[in-house]
Amino acid sequence: MRCGKQSELLYLNRIEFVMMFMFRTMLVVISLLLSVATTSAEVIRVGVVNPGYQDTGFWGQVSDVMAAAAKQLNIELVEVYGQRHWKIMLNEGRVLIEQQPLDYLILVNEHQRAKDLIRLAEHKQLPTFMLLNDFDEPEQTYSFWKGSLIPDNHAAGLEMANRLFALQQGSPRLFTIIGDHLTPASLARTSGLDSALQANTSVKELLRVSGEWSEEVAYQKTLLMLRRDTPNMIWAANDNIALGAIRALKQHNLVPGKDVALAGLNWSQAGLNAVEQGELLLTHGGHFMAGAWMLVMIHDYHQANGAIPTLQQTFEMSAIDATNIKKYLECFGDKQWSRIDFRRYVLSKEDLSKGRQYPFHLKSMFRFASSCRQ
Repeated sequence: MRCGKQSELLYLNRIEFVMMFMFRTMLVVISLLLSVATTSAEVIRVGVVNPGYQDTGFWGQVSDVMAAAAKQLNIELVEVYGQRHWKIMLNEGRVLIEQQPLDYLILVNEHQRAKDLIRLAEHKQLPTFMLLNDFDEPEQTYSFWKGSLIPDNHAAGLEMANRLFALQQGSPRLFTIIGDHLTPASLARTSGLDSALQANTSVKELLRVSGEWSEEVAYQKTLLMLRRDTPNMIWAANDNIALGAIRALKQHNLVPGKDVALAGLNWSQAGLNAVEQGELLLTHGGHFMAGAWMLVMIHDYHQANGAIPTLQQTFEMSAIDATNIKKYLECFGDKQWSRIDFRRYVLSKEDLSKGRQYPFHLKSMFRFASSCRQ
């Protein structure tokens, strides 16, 4: 009897030992899994020197879309704003670079003024990416310049002009309102217009002025134009400029979209409304998505530990007009950018090493958004 009890106790001890061993093994496995999850969920800290305003206009929209992408990609954004003044942009940028612990930096070469910031980032050995407005220097100039994402503004300016010219019969008369004389995006859009003018010698350009990206400035300068002559086309470097021109046309009892055809750029809400109402032939753009798309590039660069070529990509913008305005508004009219699955843009180290390009365009926006009917 005693022998039976001893055997039973020995059997129970063995079971207890096995269970304890399995429990400890399970704890080790769970610990390893948690460790891997923590590593893969490492937060990437990205500083952004935004040349515009936080809550309004084109640059406010850039920030909104970036916030949606950052949340999906486990990125913490540290953003400062230049309020459309290059001196404020430089001051805010210097403070950001000098005082914030960052993994990466995004700069915009607004008014060609960002060179001081990239030099400071170089000194700090801070990997830097250029957004929308690039430098006119080769990337080899700076060891920590790791990539850029630039829209094809030349192609956009060219398409805007060609679409306007295609509407005209008889005596085409163009009034041109550019953005400014310094920003690379403005210069490239204007060069696209010039290419169209060279190919369409029948078009008479009545006057070319700078709208300074401002609706009010464009409004005033269009009023001055209308006192001299009446164009039947207005090429506007952005939607704000186009809207200012529309206001001036109405004040002169001219019907935008009928008496005078206009093309703008930005996909702004007011620009989209003008397209929907027939006052604006088109609003070109989509480049407010570029900040979010650049976060995808930074995510992939980080995952590859920098062991990939410098990431440089130019992407095509798209025109929103009467043919696609309805679908765009159905998909994105409420500006819920989190409906786009930005993780579907992610490329592997192998893809990038082979030079594969990201699908940054309107079609992918429709395809990757849960709110879009295919």
